[in-house]
Amino acid sequence: DIQYNKKSSWDNILVWIIYMPIAQLLDYTIQKSDNNACDILFNYTGGVSYTDSYIRSLGINNFSISKTEDDMHEDLAACYENWSTPLEIASLTDMLFSKELFPTEYQNFLKETMLNCQTGTNRLPAPLLDTTARIGHKTGTSDRNVQGELIGINDVGFILLPDGKRYTIAVLVKDSTESMADTEKIIANISGIVYHHLVSEKNISNK
Repeated sequence: DIQYNKKSSWDNILVWIIYMPIAQLLDYTIQKSDNNACDILFNYTGGVSYTDSYIRSLGINNFSISKTEDDMHEDLAACYENWSTPLEIASLTDMLFSKELFPTEYQNFLKETMLNCQTGTNRLPAPLLDTTARIGHKTGTSDRNVQGELIGINDVGFILLPDGKRYTIAVLVKDSTESMADTEKIIANISGIVYHHLVSEKNISNK
């Protein structure tokens, strides 16, 4: 469990103490994209630099994690300092199936938590709603920059097909000048194209 202390803004004596299991923080972070929970987890794991180093130890290199959620809310330009290529973030997600990262129970917990994601239903999951495929995913959503562009509207996930096969997909949209709805539709359209190609053409391997 994590103990989180916060002083109120109107009384420096009053302290709030919240006890919350790490599993619940992960639920908030993954399923609801809760930024507060994300930063609490960063503090618990040693900060952004430690998280960056750990991911690099897995062989993932074309990315950077150097700012917390609070940093990015304080300075929108800091959003550009956290980045990844789609291939790298998809490769990292695929490791939930292809590599033993943690004890099995924890790895399975992360998969199930992603399968129950409540955000971004108009993104990667949208074209799969009328299929028997299951999707576990994690979204990322930014504010608009000073030019009025959506800095980053993202979604990464794994798709489990009824025949036991799977694939991983990441769609990252940077500096979109479109509306949120149209930007999410771009992600959904790419997801649909990939799904129908792989399923119709039977191009999915055993993984």
